[in-house]
Amino acid sequence: MISALNIAFVTKQFLLIKKNLHTMRIKQTFSQSDANCFQKYCLSPSDEKIIITCMTKALSRLPYEPYYCVHLNAILWQELKNSSSFPVYLIAGCLEINNQRIFGNDNTNYVETFSKSQQFDGHCWIAVGGERIIEISLFRTLDNIPQLSKTKSYIERINQGSLPGAMMNLESYFLCKFMNYIPKYILSEKEINNLVP
Repeated sequence: MISALNIAFVTKQFLLIKKNLHTMRIKQTFSQSDANCFQKYCLSPSDEKIIITCMTKALSRLPYEPYYCVHLNAILWQELKNSSSFPVYLIAGCLEINNQRIFGNDNTNYVETFSKSQQFDGHCWIAVGGERIIEISLFRTLDNIPQLSKTKSYIERINQGSLPGAMMNLESYFLCKFMNYIPKYILSEKEINNLVP
């Protein structure tokens, strides 16, 4: 018979494996040192204030329309890089909510997509030091997809953020709430700068 303790242990191990995906992707793209800094950095209260200010600025720069995840996050990345010294990365990949793939597929050629500005069917988000994920575009898109209204209601219930239309939390928190951000590619500074409108 499987005990509650065993289930808790297996769940914890699963979360540890999943939440390290961002750290592993940073190591593959940049270096072990960068990955260590990302994993071990502890956001201070002043860092969090900077993030909220930058999120507000980014959200105000584009109209409230769907499918702006790439451009909104490119703007946010620039705002954060100009205002802070903590690790910040613009991630492209897939998003699953309640075990349903919402955005992205496993066959996307990300280098080609971002070098040629091709159509992108995945999702983008920001990852900052301390293994936190910042989500600023999802609400805008879900507002315009009627068939995902239940998904939108679910996300609104779990959102603990103080900024309407945006979320920031530990990757492990999102995983516990069945929001799986799957990092496939980290954009370079040159790619990001080319995306800022």
